[in-house]
Amino acid sequence: MARLLAPLETALREATGRAEDFHLDMEYERHGTAPKGFDRSARLPAKFVPDLIFHRRLTGENILAIEVKLSRRASTWKDEQKLALLTGEMTFAAWSAAGDDVVRLPRNFSPYRYGALLRLDPGLADEPITWFGNDPDSPGPSPGT
Repeated sequence: MARLLAPLETALREATGRAEDFHLDMEYERHGTAPKGFDRSARLPAKFVPDLIFHRRLTGENILAIEVKLSRRASTWKDEQKLALLTGEMTFAAWSAAGDDVVRLPRNFSPYRYGALLRLDPGLADEPITWFGNDPDSPGPSPGT
């Protein structure tokens, strides 16, 4: 995936009209200068990290969060929950199938404008991208579809 970063970063800058101070980062785990994490119960992992993000570092300017799945057999449930939370579609998310672990973003977190769940399995018959976000100018179909 790292080989995709430079050309995808250039394409995102061109497509969005963003300056060179916007970056595509892989597994970036900072919120400003602090670690990115959930407000959560003590038994859940403290950090969460999208696979790729397009943003301006050390600011709240978050444009796109991307989760990537390489196999149709891989579960996307937590990725969907994460993207809905990161884009502000949801204010909290269940982090277990039973729904007994609930996570929230920190109060000062700036949501991403868009989220994308990207499925790269060549045998997948469905749509390869599911878009998330509350932006009316979303690049894809309705959120969560």
